[in-house]
Amino acid sequence: MQKLATILCIDDDETGLMIRKMMLEASGYSAVTAITGEQGLQILASSSIDAVVLDYQMPTMNGSEVARAIRERWPKIPIMMLSGVPYEVTEEALQLVNAFIVKGGAPEKLLAGIEGLLHSQGSGRITILNVDDNDQHRYAISRVLRGAGFEVLEARTGREALEMASARPSLVVLDINLPDMLGFDVCRQLKANPATRQIPVIHISATYPGDSAVESMNSGATRFLEHPEDPHDVVKVVQHELRKVREESA
Repeated sequence: MQKLATILCIDDDETGLMIRKMMLEASGYSAVTAITGEQGLQILASSSIDAVVLDYQMPTMNGSEVARAIRERWPKIPIMMLSGVPYEVTEEALQLVNAFIVKGGAPEKLLAGIEGLLHSQGSGRITILNVDDNDQHRYAISRVLRGAGFEVLEARTGREALEMASARPSLVVLDINLPDMLGFDVCRQLKANPATRQIPVIHISATYPGDSAVESMNSGATRFLEHPEDPHDVVKVVQHELRKVREESA
């Protein structure tokens, strides 16, 4: 039998904590809770935990302090941070965690973020988020990306893309024509969010009218690519953009 992933939820809001625990258990996870950062660290020291969902605003130890302590002792455990006041979350705190979600959103957003977080962490490979509502196009690109050694997350809509981006993939391949919003708007929202603004975005489209490359650049994307006949061309562009990121951070 496959082991259930165990999620540790740390939050001084006991009502919200219990709701989160019930939601996780209803979705097939095992969930444990702590109402202080100190208690959460004690649980980590004595239990097998697969991921941590951590509130930012807490007494005695705030989320940033707890995340720093986790990174020092358990550097490989993925951390998702929550806050109802995202503008108060420091850049330092965001650098310590793998994902960030604003409190009060749809429960599906939290669950999608956790799923993506566990999926990407478990493989140890670079994760690409592939967004396209065309099943055939999405399958073709995901297949060659996986064949090149990448872990691939998939989304069909802009909303799904924004939810799954909270898991901080290494790069997003983003179709422009999506059923709920344009890929340009998705990119703008990714770049407006401190937790996702550093993720490179490659726009891809074969049918959008107008000067797509200019609008893509204005929305914050790093590259615009006309939908290629050979999906292996997408792999080459992804590898090139990831190499640029490595060189810039070296």
